[in-house]
Amino acid sequence: MPHGIRFARQGVRILTTLATYKGKTYLRVFTEVPEGKTVQLKDIAIQVLWDGHNQDKAAFRKTSVLIDERFIYNPTLQEQIINAHEPMVGKRMPGGWDKSYALAAYINIPDADEFRVILPQLTVNEELVTLPELRFQKKWRMTLINLIGVLHC
Repeated sequence: MPHGIRFARQGVRILTTLATYKGKTYLRVFTEVPEGKTVQLKDIAIQVLWDGHNQDKAAFRKTSVLIDERFIYNPTLQEQIINAHEPMVGKRMPGGWDKSYALAAYINIPDADEFRVILPQLTVNEELVTLPELRFQKKWRMTLINLIGVLHC
């Protein structure tokens, strides 16, 4: 799986990554919102498709505000957590970076060679934006140790 896929829409930078936590896979979406921009999700649903079918759905529930470019995981910092439906308002931060938000949702990854993830649409300053479909493909790597093991058999 790729470390991350970065793209921009209407001046808003977005980074998507797959990660695991306690054996479960989740999709993270980091959004950097510049001054003068407001981003809002139109829906919170994520679709995961493989074998040509809509196989799984997940949803973003909360949005975390990044502080000093670090992700907030501490639930006691409630002032830094907003509902996923709430607007993400841009701002230039004192460190010179744009205000950033993080969304995350657990997803079921199929035992398939390829799968796709469709993110919800969003608005940037009330203009509708459709995000690109994320496509993941398993790639096999043959290491020297694997090759020796295969040749030894």
